[in-house]
Amino acid sequence: MKSFSIIIVTWNALEHLKNFLPSVNKTEYPDFEIIIADNASSDGSKEWIKSA
Repeated sequence: MKSFSIIIVTWNALEHLKNFLPSVNKTEYPDFEIIIADNASSDGSKEWIKSA
């Protein structure tokens, strides 16, 4: 299977990330990566992403 990347650009979208990322991590596809570019969020997104 080919690998693929999911690229997310975000700014103050913590609640959306909390809903989206767990569902993506449940995928059965074996080879993918998630790249998140945070644009200086002030809602704790960066800290949550690092802890996820």
